[in-house]
Amino acid sequence: MKAEHLIFLFKKSGIILSCMVLVFFLGSCGEEEKPTPLPGPWLHVEGSKVVDGQGREVLLRGLQLAAPKKPYTLWHTREDFQKLKEWGFSVIRLAIVWAALEPEPGVINDDYIEYIAERVKWAAELGIYTVLDMHQDLYSEKYCGDGAPEWACLDEGIEFECLSPWPLNYYQPAVIRAFDNFWKNTNGVQDHFVQVWVAVAERFKDEPYIAGYDIINEPYYGSFGTLFGAPEFDIKYLQPFYERTIAAIRKVDPYHIIFIEPNPLRDMGIPTYMQRFDAPNLMYSPHVYDPYIVAFGKYSGNESFIRRSVNEIEEEAARLGMPWWLGEFGTMRDDQVPGQLDYIGAFLDLLDERLVGWLYWSFDKSEGQTVLWPDGSEKPFLNLLVRPYPVFFAGRVRKLSFSIEEKVFRLEFESKPGVTGVSEIFVPQKRHYPDGFQISTDLPGDTFYFDSAASRLIIYEIPEEGVHYLEIRPLQ
Repeated sequence: MKAEHLIFLFKKSGIILSCMVLVFFLGSCGEEEKPTPLPGPWLHVEGSKVVDGQGREVLLRGLQLAAPKKPYTLWHTREDFQKLKEWGFSVIRLAIVWAALEPEPGVINDDYIEYIAERVKWAAELGIYTVLDMHQDLYSEKYCGDGAPEWACLDEGIEFECLSPWPLNYYQPAVIRAFDNFWKNTNGVQDHFVQVWVAVAERFKDEPYIAGYDIINEPYYGSFGTLFGAPEFDIKYLQPFYERTIAAIRKVDPYHIIFIEPNPLRDMGIPTYMQRFDAPNLMYSPHVYDPYIVAFGKYSGNESFIRRSVNEIEEEAARLGMPWWLGEFGTMRDDQVPGQLDYIGAFLDLLDERLVGWLYWSFDKSEGQTVLWPDGSEKPFLNLLVRPYPVFFAGRVRKLSFSIEEKVFRLEFESKPGVTGVSEIFVPQKRHYPDGFQISTDLPGDTFYFDSAASRLIIYEIPEEGVHYLEIRPLQ
């Protein structure tokens, strides 16, 4: 039957279909056994979307995990990875470090690669994808940052003394010289970096839950740019570097997505000058940090910066011919920011509006922007990050929104020819709907059910004609 505007009530104990004389319980003996939904593992780019092997749209949303300094080991256990699943995240961005991968010139640390592989496996066992992020800040630990091994720090003997706050070190001559020599490939230093990526891709090329490779975190322009822009750097150095690294990776791994980051001026709203790449399966991965929060330690309440940044990023992604996600965002502060909840909420609402994925920095413990306090307890803004969204969707999502105040989730969508598999919508019942929730939709009642164990609403079929809607709100 065609179910127009039916309301379905989901309680802890079962489901009540309000417009029909029918009551059933999940897992009851009288209910037809439902097949286990299988997420299509291999991701690839299709137009402006990321899709899986079944053609389903995939929305990558998750947290950063990073241990970029010696001894390069994460504190996270298997149980902590389980939290990621409970929070509904579909991806992690896992930092890997050049210094750990190639501690001596030409010597690959296979033990470290296998350490990373074990964490990738932990995530995969939970159905969570991993983006491998070759992380750097300030080029190397030698400069109070992380990234390159010391033997790759070609600073020509320029003295360095660590400054606070840490970003100021980017403007020190030793750091600038090290970056310049990397971009110029002095003494073949960049060749080493590229070959490290080849070694990583060789190890992970057959891993279906690798979402892709993030070639370099926030590639700093050295002396080839200013605070007002870096066109020379983007055109002469950064894009050619990406092109040669992509070509090297593709010789061993033609399948996984490669994530392309602009220089870090984009974080603060300065555009990239990179142009369209002659390579498939790439994804644009900018970061955004509100400079007012970074400078003054509070949110102004003005959404204009994040909205302008997202508008510009969409234009850049279209010019580059890539889909995009927000590869990193947060407050970049080591303390609590007044207005932080308003800032994160406004940003997430905007990203819902634009139907894009995101990666929050970070899954760590601190007083600042991390999702946990030093004692491991949750911070309030985790309630904002943990929100309903379509993880896999066997159709086309047209509109998406979630009101944290009203706990109302809305989705507008249509069918998509050639897609197989089911749609999976994460619904954090325990966190946002502890007393149950109700669904209003025009979908037939026998085409979906709520898997309470997985916290996912499973949709088996989307009618071919028309635009459809689904709304979730607290049980009245």
